[in-house]
Amino acid sequence: MTEIIEFAKVYGLPMALVVAFIWRTFARENVLSRRLTEIEDYQRNHLTTLVADTTSALKENTKSMTAVCDALQRRPCIAGDLRREGAPQI
Repeated sequence: MTEIIEFAKVYGLPMALVVAFIWRTFARENVLSRRLTEIEDYQRNHLTTLVADTTSALKENTKSMTAVCDALQRRPCIAGDLRREGAPQI
């Protein structure tokens, strides 16, 4: 703050206000830039790993469900046979 007062004494109040607004904007941009960098790092490090793990789990789940569906198509359904024969329902 004292720098702005000294600047105002040397160059005048309007020039000091312009410099103060430029400095404030520069400081704000630095904070936003740092936050954006942190968000990008989080995305790169954590979310990419999470997506890869989720994709792997979905592939394994699909393989398991395919195996279950294949097994069900190969084996006859006992309950279906009983219903066709008129047996009491279980």
